[in-house]
Amino acid sequence: MNVKAAVLLSGLILLVSYAYSQAGFGIGFEIIDSSGPIVYLLGPVNNSVKSAMPVVFYYNATDAGNVDNCSLIINQTANATSISITKNALSNFTVSGIGSGYYRWRINCTDSSGNRRQSAFRNVIVSLSSPTSGYNGTTTNLSNVDITNVTNFTIESTSYGKLLFLENVDLSGSLDFGQYINLSFNRIEIDSNSLPALNKSALLSFYGLTFNNPQILINGELCPATQCVEISFSGGILVFNVTHFTRFASREAPSSPGSSDSSSSSGGGGGGGGGGGGGGGPVKLPESEQAAEISLFEISEEAIKVSLQQGETTTRAFTITSRANTDIALQLSVHGLEKYAVLSDSFIEIKPGEERTITLDITAPEEIEAYFGAILIAGEQEKTIPLIIEVAPKEGSFDVEVAMSPRSKKLARGDFAEAKLKFSNYLKNEKIHLDYAIKSVDGTIMARGSEYIALGDDGSIIRNLKVPDAIAPGRYIFYAKAQQGSSISISSDFFEVVEKRTFAMMVLNGLRAAAEWLGRILSNVLFYYAVGVLVFIAAALFLLSVLRKLNKAVNKAKKDPQKKAELQKNLETLKKAYQSGYLKKEAYLKDKRKIEKEIRKIK
Repeated sequence: MNVKAAVLLSGLILLVSYAYSQAGFGIGFEIIDSSGPIVYLLGPVNNSVKSAMPVVFYYNATDAGNVDNCSLIINQTANATSISITKNALSNFTVSGIGSGYYRWRINCTDSSGNRRQSAFRNVIVSLSSPTSGYNGTTTNLSNVDITNVTNFTIESTSYGKLLFLENVDLSGSLDFGQYINLSFNRIEIDSNSLPALNKSALLSFYGLTFNNPQILINGELCPATQCVEISFSGGILVFNVTHFTRFASREAPSSPGSSDSSSSSGGGGGGGGGGGGGGGPVKLPESEQAAEISLFEISEEAIKVSLQQGETTTRAFTITSRANTDIALQLSVHGLEKYAVLSDSFIEIKPGEERTITLDITAPEEIEAYFGAILIAGEQEKTIPLIIEVAPKEGSFDVEVAMSPRSKKLARGDFAEAKLKFSNYLKNEKIHLDYAIKSVDGTIMARGSEYIALGDDGSIIRNLKVPDAIAPGRYIFYAKAQQGSSISISSDFFEVVEKRTFAMMVLNGLRAAAEWLGRILSNVLFYYAVGVLVFIAAALFLLSVLRKLNKAVNKAKKDPQKKAELQKNLETLKKAYQSGYLKKEAYLKDKRKIEKEIRKIK
């Protein structure tokens, strides 16, 4: 009798045979390979760019048995086949003479049992002229990355400067993007209309500058702090952040408001509106700046700040009013807080004089922190609304509130920003860790401080931070984060930095300082006046009490002689009654003692 059984084990068939007869029995085993080789693609990286010939396709094939052959499939066509395959080892196909274009490839392998398996598909882009040719240094090697999602994409010329994108970029839309980028001395420009994939935030560096105090220019105009933030300037290298792309350059800061500067009038329009002041220039404004003075539309909110608990939602609204004499079209977008703030409209058209209300739905993140962004409203002119979301814990009442002092609402570079920090629901004389900083509207730290404090009954403190000398004009934020035990609180307040301290500012700050000084004097005078009044009232009450007691004593002193004479008269009458036999001796002596006791009390 013969019996056979088959067992499937990880792609192998184990065939078991059992034979029995009168002469004895036997068992046999046979292993049959039932699955094809597993193919791992090792290179090129999916969606990478190859500009050097030949193109080499790397792979590794594994199998329970032997690998008989493998084929390279490009665009659904077999390109090459190899029969010299070593399993579990690096193998490759080398292809020469391939033209520029997009190619879809995979590897098919067959083992010695005739089982066949194919790998997943990959894409490779062949460009005989590399988009990043001409650049060096830390420039991203596109042959090693997926160009549909490049992290930290970098373009550098060690002679002129560098671009480092802070957001992931997709370069698959145009392999010739290099023609839209101009990286030269004191100039970085991207034609974002032709290359929208690179219209993202980035960290820019200019090399070899000879300025003492450079200013950042956007399209020839002084760049506002909502779009450009200087990070550092040292050794001729200027490093700064930008929120989007156009043409950037730099210049020496004008030495006086009246100094001429031709570069201030060379750029396109829109760069100077909303930045908190220009960069000097001639007395007669350039045409672009004159045009910028005429606002085509107005926004009801200068800034939006909301304080929410974790995960809480709210809605804010602002209005846009047209001041133009024709219809205007505006695009609206949120930058930096796209995940947490959603606009009701992304595009609007407004007629002359029309007012349009826009709502903003805001959801607080889960992490306790202050989040910074902006609402960009762009048409023929661009304006921004700084946006802050302060997130508080769902439970807990420990709180800090930041309020800029009146004279710190508008400052010049080099001034000290003064803020009052008011704490509530804190544990007295217990350690509080305090971080505070000057931040740009995109959250970049410009100056900071950190310390441990302990508070008594007075829950308010004053903290100062110097406004950096190289800071760009515009809106900034005084930020504070306090933690006591596991309780955390965040708060912030806006202030403005202007190009130079104006005479009006000096007068206004002087008046504010005088008012504060006078207020302190008056408060001290009022305090001591109040104390004097209280002391006077207390003294008057004390004197009235003394007078009442004295009056009572005087009245008593007046009545005592009369009472004493009456008691002595009563004593004589009592004595006569006893002598006449009207009173017994015991009664006489008892009453006599009472009267004599009353007489002794009289002083």
